[in-house]
Amino acid sequence: MSSMLDRKAVLYGIDAADKNDVLYRMAEALKEAGKIEDVDAFYKDVQAREQIAPTAIGFDMGLPHGKTDNVMEAGIAFAKMSSPVVWNPETGEEAKVAIMLAVPEKEAGNTHLDLLAKLSRRLIHEDFRNELLNSDADRAYDLLTETLEEK
Repeated sequence: MSSMLDRKAVLYGIDAADKNDVLYRMAEALKEAGKIEDVDAFYKDVQAREQIAPTAIGFDMGLPHGKTDNVMEAGIAFAKMSSPVVWNPETGEEAKVAIMLAVPEKEAGNTHLDLLAKLSRRLIHEDFRNELLNSDADRAYDLLTETLEEK
C-alpha cells in the first residue's frame, strides 16, 4: 500500500489562499504522481464531497477524499500549509495539514475503508499527530509510508 504515496504528492509549506486552493494543489500533485487523469474533474468530485460535510477531523487536520471514476489508481497526497486555512466555514475549524485520499469508484469499499482505518489508527495518537504537524517533507513521507505499510 505504500506505493499509494508518491514523493511528488507531498506538498510542504503551501502558501494557500483558502481550502479550495489546497484541494486544487493536492489534486495537481496526484495528477503528477499518476494517480488521476483530470485535475479539474477530480477537484470537483472532492469539492462535492466537502459540500456534504467538511472533512475537518480536528487537531488542525483535514482529510479530504474522492471516491470517483476520475481516479486511475488509489493514492494519497499530503499538504502542510505555511499558515492554517479555514477547513470548516461553519465552525471556523482550521487545518495546518491535510491528507487527501483518491480512490477509484470500483474500490470505494475495500480500499477506501482500509486507508481510513490505517490512518485513523495512527491519527488517534497525539505523538503521531504532533510529529506529522511538525515534520519536514521527508519525515512526513516516511511517517505516512510507514502507516500505509502497516497490516
